[in-house]
Amino acid sequence: GRIRTAYNEVGSETGRIQSYESPTGSGYNLQTIPKYDRDLFLADEGYWMFQCDLSGADGWTIAAYTAMLGDRTMLDDYLFGLKPAKILTLALNGASVDFRNREELKRACKAVDQESWEYFAMKRVQHGCSYVEGPKRVSNQIFTDSEGKFYLSEADCKKLRDLFFFK
Repeated sequence: GRIRTAYNEVGSETGRIQSYESPTGSGYNLQTIPKYDRDLFLADEGYWMFQCDLSGADGWTIAAYTAMLGDRTMLDDYLFGLKPAKILTLALNGASVDFRNREELKRACKAVDQESWEYFAMKRVQHGCSYVEGPKRVSNQIFTDSEGKFYLSEADCKKLRDLFFFK
């Protein structure tokens, strides 16, 4: 009736805390629990469990960094209210994506279901590629993180990565 995890406060290359299986092989990465499963984890009597949601912090950081390097596209998208993962979801589902018309793109993005597997996968594409993961790694990560419920081929991840980077 207990869940275990291990934390490494300085474990990632980006300086973020890492959560992973305990050294004994038991436990779980508590940072990747999907929203629909979070009600399965309960704190002990007298204790609190919380979530610190820095919604979009990775994306905003990458956008600010690329703007600093001279390409403001992603930062301007965020400032306009566009989320790259929603745009990628549109592209995955075959929608024609015109990056020159942010107003129309924003309207189209309203149809994206943020609880869908497609959106989940596109967040993995965005973040994985931003942190220089290749298409094969992103494809494998999507399959693993979805517990085998969603598969996106390496070729599709490459196409979406190229759209994300080279629009």
